[in-house]
Amino acid sequence: MSRELAGAIFTKIDTEAQFPLGSVAVDASGRKYRYVRWFNGSSGMTAVAGFMAYGVDTADGVWDCASDGDSTVPKVLLGRPMGQLQAVMTDGTYGWVQFYGINKQAFLTTNAVAQDEILIGTTNEGEVDGVAGLANVTAGAIGTALEDDSGTALAAGSAFLDCYPGTG
Repeated sequence: MSRELAGAIFTKIDTEAQFPLGSVAVDASGRKYRYVRWFNGSSGMTAVAGFMAYGVDTADGVWDCASDGDSTVPKVLLGRPMGQLQAVMTDGTYGWVQFYGINKQAFLTTNAVAQDEILIGTTNEGEVDGVAGLANVTAGAIGTALEDDSGTALAAGSAFLDCYPGTG
């Protein structure tokens, strides 16, 4: 159930969990966020606000995530989109990803994305790509582009997120 969580600051990063992992909260604009734990992945990459996060194959929990699409330790599951990071996260920290509503942060894009294309994950760290039609979705669908990108990014407010994590 989505609700306003007391003390939920969507850009705050925690070194210890302040909410149960997987908690869902909604802001005044109807955007939905989920509380997750971040892993840098095998590349050791620190994430930035706007990176797309995906579930990872860990024994610890279903709400662990990373953006390194090539990561093998832990293995990143592009078919399990978690949401878009709202702040810089480092290995083992906790924070919020937006998974529903008009994007609050800009997305980095792998290729040119056109209006109305379906957004999908890529192996490029934190980036998204666009495809025309469901038949071309090769990874978990993230949302829809509401306008053309700049060639390298979709601005804040230019995509509608609707990603729910699957199982793999």
